[in-house]
Amino acid sequence: FSDPVLVGMYEDKLVCLAGLVPLTLLSNTAHIWLYATEELSKHKIKFGRHSRRVINDLLNIYPTLIGQCYTSSAASWLDWLGAEFTSPLGLAFPFTLRKSS
Repeated sequence: FSDPVLVGMYEDKLVCLAGLVPLTLLSNTAHIWLYATEELSKHKIKFGRHSRRVINDLLNIYPTLIGQCYTSSAASWLDWLGAEFTSPLGLAFPFTLRKSS
């Protein structure tokens, strides 16, 4: 159900897959997801730099992105991207990314 689906590669290796799932057919909000492979840990700085540009592009499609992360390292990366966090739900850290005005 994702639109778009993004594929992150470094040379010939899969680094990550990501996508957006709109909440409804006419929604301005989408759920963002990311699947990272072990390869990502070797390219964290490049991934971080590139992800900021990608997030800005995705916020032009959906001005509000929501999701959950499950590790403090993911939470710190999302915080660096400008995510707002709400109270944890068990092991999950719900977040929102918004397009700046």
